[in-house]
Amino acid sequence: MPVPERETRESVLDLLERVWGERPDRRELEWWFDESPAGPGLLTVERDGERAVGLASLSYLRCRVAGRDQLVAMPLQVATDPAARGKGIFGRLERANEKEAAARGCELGITFPNDASRPIFLERLGWHELWRGRIWVRPPAVRSRRGALRIEALTEGQALGHVYSRHVPGTVPQANGQLADADFLEWRYLRSPRAYRVLGAFDGERLEGLIAWRPSRGRVAVVCHALGEVAQLLRSTGSARPTIALVPRQQRGAFLAAGFLPTPKPIRVLGKKLRPEGSLDGPWQFQLGDFDVF
Repeated sequence: MPVPERETRESVLDLLERVWGERPDRRELEWWFDESPAGPGLLTVERDGERAVGLASLSYLRCRVAGRDQLVAMPLQVATDPAARGKGIFGRLERANEKEAAARGCELGITFPNDASRPIFLERLGWHELWRGRIWVRPPAVRSRRGALRIEALTEGQALGHVYSRHVPGTVPQANGQLADADFLEWRYLRSPRAYRVLGAFDGERLEGLIAWRPSRGRVAVVCHALGEVAQLLRSTGSARPTIALVPRQQRGAFLAAGFLPTPKPIRVLGKKLRPEGSLDGPWQFQLGDFDVF
């Protein structure tokens, strides 16, 4: 039977190691599921005796939808032991998580599925495609220091909230999407056990733009979030690797000028109403940092 995994994490890590071939970092698991400003996530497990044979996890996002701030559930990190596949484990666990999220007040769910889980979400669990974006890529590029703004690396302990209130001026999105405010940015990037870098672009003491990126993610670098005035920041993130991004519509000119080009490779995001009053209507916008894998 599905059970919430709230204390013992070793069985979860054991399962992920068997399924993925690599053991996730325990500290990273704790950071993502226990310390998010949106509240603790769910790690729901099915067991065979003491052995975990299935996992469906869920995190919470603070989003603005149709001009209203709300908590949205995001299923992620799914795993089933190879010996237990074909028994409907993922469906049971995911339904249990969705019920828990709805009871917490979540009206909506959004997810970025992999190729294995996408058909189950679409065909068995009542999800549908919400948004599709294209990956942009820049070839390896040399970092440039040219520009009028002062570029400064931001680190944990800096008072980001003093220079980044709710939104960097000029970036308030019209589309639905995650609230990338100071609390989120500090947790997501400055307190992360992953090797992120965060750069701010300042005009005097005023923060005009911010970019969070991961210089090494497999064979690429990743622009996770780009907010506000980002043209100079993009030039400041040179890399010996290709760099990928999801580009907000209003920033396409800046990304093009910095050497990025759109590719045919899509990112597909699914959505589902978890409560009758929920609505997924309206345009949505995501960046790669909205998802846990980047």
